[in-house]
Amino acid sequence: PAPIPTAPRPPRPPGPRHPAIMSATISPDVGEAIAAVRDDSSEVDWCLASYEDTTSIGLIGQGSGGVEELVANLRENDVCYGLLRRSFMWESAGAVQANTTKFIFVYFRPDTIPLKRKMKMGIFEGQLKSLFSPYHVDMDIADPAQLSEGAVAEVLDTVTMRGSKVTTAAATGAQLSMGASSRAAPTAPKFLPTGTAADTHGVAKGAQVSFSDEAAIRSAMADVRHDGSATTWAYMAYHDKATVGLVASGEGGLDEAKACFQQGQWGYALLRVEEAYDMSTAVRFVMLAWQPEDVAPMTRAAMLTHRAAVLPLLRPYLTDFTFSSPDDYDIASIMATVGGLTGTRSHVTSRRVETKEEAKVERQYVPGMSSSAVQQELPWVSPAAEEEMKAAIAAVRNDSEPADFAVGRFDGTKFTFTAGGEGGMDALVNALSPDTFSYGLLRLTEVIDRSVTTKFCYVKYFPEAVPPQLRGRLGILQGAVAAVFAPYHGDIESADTSDFTPDAALGAVSKARRASVLP
Repeated sequence: PAPIPTAPRPPRPPGPRHPAIMSATISPDVGEAIAAVRDDSSEVDWCLASYEDTTSIGLIGQGSGGVEELVANLRENDVCYGLLRRSFMWESAGAVQANTTKFIFVYFRPDTIPLKRKMKMGIFEGQLKSLFSPYHVDMDIADPAQLSEGAVAEVLDTVTMRGSKVTTAAATGAQLSMGASSRAAPTAPKFLPTGTAADTHGVAKGAQVSFSDEAAIRSAMADVRHDGSATTWAYMAYHDKATVGLVASGEGGLDEAKACFQQGQWGYALLRVEEAYDMSTAVRFVMLAWQPEDVAPMTRAAMLTHRAAVLPLLRPYLTDFTFSSPDDYDIASIMATVGGLTGTRSHVTSRRVETKEEAKVERQYVPGMSSSAVQQELPWVSPAAEEEMKAAIAAVRNDSEPADFAVGRFDGTKFTFTAGGEGGMDALVNALSPDTFSYGLLRLTEVIDRSVTTKFCYVKYFPEAVPPQLRGRLGILQGAVAAVFAPYHGDIESADTSDFTPDAALGAVSKARRASVLP
């Protein structure tokens, strides 16, 4: 049949595709404070801004008191944005010193903020990150306790690669050495009494979990990291539903640590391993999460919410492993994973010549889904972030809700919720992060045979600013991300936000619809 004639599309009116009405109003004081922090001749080393109303950003304060002063000025129940300057000596040789300055962007978003407010404020995240740019690293925190001198030093050591094998050096100011560690012969594991009346309790902010003798836990983890110590592992576990205490530490490696794992009791261990490569030895740290399946489901759910408070006691570490049975992992499989992450494991294998019969599998196509979606598990920043993302997507799909978009992004190597609400494609674009991969779901309407139908478009933003190594890590999770936003009728992707327009989204869902009816 002859094609149905259509009226020509009217030209797009002049002006920007994404109007500035979605931008936040920034007080001039904020820009002046940022400039003062960047000025080497100024004593100001931090500034902090927050919302004066729903769309206006004003200056909270600035000063020269560093991290502690910045934390003291955070608003307890509102989002805050800050810039922190840290100067330190990189290295010295005799009378010659190499000094450097780094800038840290602080994004404080407390869990007490209602979800709808988070969704609205997330629209301006890209604009505010650009306002505080450039900076060397950002710290996304939900609790003031997560921002301290130690946490900042740890982040800077990671960024500048100053840290020696992520170990805790002895407090002597000694120079770092590249030789093998001097380690004593193994001795019997050191078990500590826990759960007694003499225990002291410190409650972690932001989570309903407490630690029996937190100082002992920190001391044991530091002992594992110390080059001069023979300790290779330390293990802490739940004494009850909301109390974690140190169980034991020892020098016998993985097998000795697994002997402490008990059914019905969740726990976490820090394990030190050594990796030999090209006649040199490097020290690595891995986290072991012992999660036996005989723990009640409600208790498991509650303990998962404690991870944000528990895991900082074990960080930093290269990777983590989750056990439900002591036989799940052995030292060989752990070292194989470590080698794959550090690039020391050889990927050139000796393959035997053999004939393999490929199993015949009937393949089925499910719109809006990728086969990799069931092969990869998406890592989330926190369980709360996952719930916020799912709630925002559900609001977009709910006809009774005004929300028409939801956006998430990768925060380093983890996925997190960014923003959601109403405002269409323009608001979605404003919520995209300029320095990492972002994904969104957009609700729109399409007229088919004089009937108005609701459609959903999956938006993928891959900015050129993403480093190649991070781009590779994120690429393998594309299917898992698509599963979060599925089902949808069509998708668009680009490295340029100007490509994301209502017409482009409508064209994507229309193209998918036409393709689905072709013979």
